[in-house]
Amino acid sequence: MPIYASIAVKTQPDSYIQLNCGWETACSQLRICIVLSALYATYKAYLSIQNENKKDADAFLQAAPIIAFLLITTGLFDILAVYDSGNDNYGLCQNFTEAKGFEFEKVGLLDLLQRSRINCGFSLFWTIGLLACVCGCAIAHSKAIMLKYRQSIAVGSL
Repeated sequence: MPIYASIAVKTQPDSYIQLNCGWETACSQLRICIVLSALYATYKAYLSIQNENKKDADAFLQAAPIIAFLLITTGLFDILAVYDSGNDNYGLCQNFTEAKGFEFEKVGLLDLLQRSRINCGFSLFWTIGLLACVCGCAIAHSKAIMLKYRQSIAVGSL
């Protein structure tokens, strides 16, 4: 679950604890593959416009729907994971008085942390999910424009 938390502990001198849990490794590798596929398809679209090549246009038109679908789907799942992370970490982020089940109680930090200020942040993770959705929509829109453009390419430029 993606979360970034910074805890200002009231001690002498002031101390800070930072908690950073990113995406799971397998999810990150999958995102990289989808993004690289989108970049390659976009490059093929650029080549088709630059060289007026129907073959490159067809390559983009065939790849664009699945790439757009994958980008939008992973973006929506990312947004859902961030929302779920906010709910799952409610005891840490919003109401630390309910943190009785955490390991902090065993090591004697619960009392100290309950008197502290905890800032949790999800903005970077929200941005990743939102950008994936926006890029998926942009590729779908590019496909519609490429369909119109492909019809204007001369037959001799096959």
